[in-house]
Order: sequence, then structure tokens, then C-alpha cells
Amino acid sequence: SFYCDRYDGLMAKRNPTSEEQYQIEQNKLFFKILSLCHDTVVEHSEAGTKFSASNPDDEALVAAAAYFGQCFADRQDKFVKHISKDSSGKGTECRIEMLSSIKFTSKRKRMSVIIRDTDNKIKLLMKGADTMMMARIRKEDHAEKLPTTMKHVEDFSGEGLRCLLLGWREISESEY
Repeated sequence: SFYCDRYDGLMAKRNPTSEEQYQIEQNKLFFKILSLCHDTVVEHSEAGTKFSASNPDDEALVAAAAYFGQCFADRQDKFVKHISKDSSGKGTECRIEMLSSIKFTSKRKRMSVIIRDTDNKIKLLMKGADTMMMARIRKEDHAEKLPTTMKHVEDFSGEGLRCLLLGWREISESEY
């Protein structure tokens, strides 16, 4: 089970403080990145709908994102049908344009997608191995949280767990 009472309590809060609201938005963004940065496809059949991925990790991550309310529903040409659910389970469906995708390779150790989000902004979304992602973090933008993040990565790695980091940034039309 994915259950965490602190997470559930925060996400269901009716009148969050500004700090709590920021954390709620970051939680949603985390799972939104997982729901969009992959090469999973949806297979429709008489028996129902299922995910199919070249990598079982992607399939599991997409399923986890859906559990937490950020649902990859389908691919339609260069668009992804995405459903964002609130804590009550009510969903808002949207189409997100997939502009580019750079697949995971053993050399890159990360996957990247460039999307035009629902706010019409172009965003680069990435997920990958901690060793590759840490080198791409703007340290000055994350000086407060970086030491704690590094400690968590070291602790998890020390327990033999693989660590996947996520990142994103907005990019301009001219940069794209």
C-alpha cells in the first residue's frame, strides 16, 4: 500500500496555510511529472484498458502517479490525455501537448520530455538516476533543500535502493 497518513492529511486539508499549499502543489507536480515523463502506452481491448511499457519501472511509476491523482489516460497523436484528481476523487481532464521526447539510455541515465502545459508554457520534465540529475541542479536555486536531499539519497542508496530524481524547468519559445 502507498498509504501515508501525513500525506493524505495534507492533501485533504480544506484551509491549508500558504506553506502547506506550496507543499500540496509540489506533491501534485511530482506525480504529474511521473504521469507524463515515460514511454508507456495505453492498450484498449474488450477486456478493458491496461498500460504497456518497454520498462516495467515506467509502468509502475505511471500506476503510482494515478493512485496519487495524476493520471495518464491516453496518447492521441502528439497529445496526452491527462486527468488530475483532487482528494475527493473528482477529476479534471486536459490535453497536454508533447513537443519532444528524449528516451532513457544507459549513457544518459535519464529521460526528458518537453511539453506545452495547460498554462501554454513550455516545460522540460526529467527523471533519472541521482548521479546524472544532481549534476543538472542549479545549486543556487536549491541551496536550502539540497543537503537534505543528498542525505536522503545517500541513506536510500546505502540501503541498496535505486534512487530516481525528478526535475523540471520552464523554457522559452526561443530556447525550444
